[in-house]
Amino acid sequence: MIPVIFNFIFSITIIIKEIHRHDKLFYEWFKKYTNIASIFTIFGALDVETLNILHSKIAGFEQLNAPMSDEALRWILRAGLITFVIEEIPQFIIQVSIQYSSNFFFFYKFRLIIFFFNS
Repeated sequence: MIPVIFNFIFSITIIIKEIHRHDKLFYEWFKKYTNIASIFTIFGALDVETLNILHSKIAGFEQLNAPMSDEALRWILRAGLITFVIEEIPQFIIQVSIQYSSNFFFFYKFRLIIFFFNS
């Protein structure tokens, strides 16, 4: 739940900062494609890096050609890295600890069975 809230806050913040940028290119694009920007901001709650699609120019679509600043792209990258640390590393630690503990208990039970059969 924390990564979703974090991603959503970052997505909204990045979009708002781009709207209030001095050159107003993103603002003009945002006025023209408000629905697309809104959808990707909501998708940004799941993964902030989906905002990269807004300026990806996929298939030459004008809707996916948002003039985002280099600062916004750096913030998207930073948010993605922070989300990785918040979300993926704890999952990795849990999986390793479960794997280690299950192997430990399997090995322990195996030793007990061998001990009883050899007695």
